[in-house]
Amino acid sequence: MSDKILVVVEHQNGQVGRMTWENVALAQKLGAALGIGAGALVLGSGAEAVARELATKKLAEVLLVENSHLATMTPEGFIKAISQVVEQESPRFLVFGQNSMGLDLAARLAARLDRACATDVNGYRVEDGKVIFTKGVYYGKLLSDLECQGDAPHVISTAQGAFVADDAEAGEAPIRQLNVTLAEEDIRRKVLGLISQMKGGVDLTVAEVIVAGGRGLQKQDNFGMIEDLAAALGAEIGASRPVVDAGWLSRERQVGSSGQVVSPKLYIAVGISGAMQHLVGMKGSKVIVAINKDPNAPIFDVAHYGIVDDLFKVVPALTEAIKARG
Repeated sequence: MSDKILVVVEHQNGQVGRMTWENVALAQKLGAALGIGAGALVLGSGAEAVARELATKKLAEVLLVENSHLATMTPEGFIKAISQVVEQESPRFLVFGQNSMGLDLAARLAARLDRACATDVNGYRVEDGKVIFTKGVYYGKLLSDLECQGDAPHVISTAQGAFVADDAEAGEAPIRQLNVTLAEEDIRRKVLGLISQMKGGVDLTVAEVIVAGGRGLQKQDNFGMIEDLAAALGAEIGASRPVVDAGWLSRERQVGSSGQVVSPKLYIAVGISGAMQHLVGMKGSKVIVAINKDPNAPIFDVAHYGIVDDLFKVVPALTEAIKARG
């Protein structure tokens, strides 16, 4: 059995994706529990700087695959390259994020390798040397246990925010370069360009602090207090689905299973009761503060700090206190 976990690194324009750091944290902890090494796999062209950034973490090694056909991510090129890495390195686990890259690659790679695949994983436990992964079903109302069987490697994709990027331990890892063979005919599509988001769009997934408002604000005009609190904290503004459906905020601000899944360092939920669809989208936040007058609101089940009071009194007072501290 192989002695390594490989995190497949997501990067663009020299920037490492947040889910990669989440998966590095997972690989470090899972590797320690199993007594095996955690490593990272960087594929690209001119990606040495990305490899060096990964090498600042506590990893057994960083594998770097440089090839002109990997300059942009295409399923054909990346799957063929990763398959060759698997032949050379025989990892026990290959870890992707459940995002656009992971959705393109994980299941397809598992099918090509004829190996088990567990998707949208949000937790794990080790029992008698076996890894039992968990994933949410029915919008997180239930948890399903998954055990990957058969030969390694097992292909895993993780739910966004399920693991904490800041938990990735610093260290110093060696970089080792691998060679793969790719030809022009292996790439069946050409990427003409990349569009990160629409003009004026908001990517809440990279926000470190989010202040989100819900129906408890009663009307759109009252959202001004959310804007004031967010401004005082240097935060982004989020919302629950009813707020977006009512037209108070644009759809890009929606947090939840049908909106954006976020994992900021601080998430303040104001007047949000905590429907399951919303909790799925934010419960991976490092610190959750809930403000709601209903002590039985489900949001308090996931909150680290809860304030049971009238938000129309609490939020302005909180904003002024933050402003007073400079």
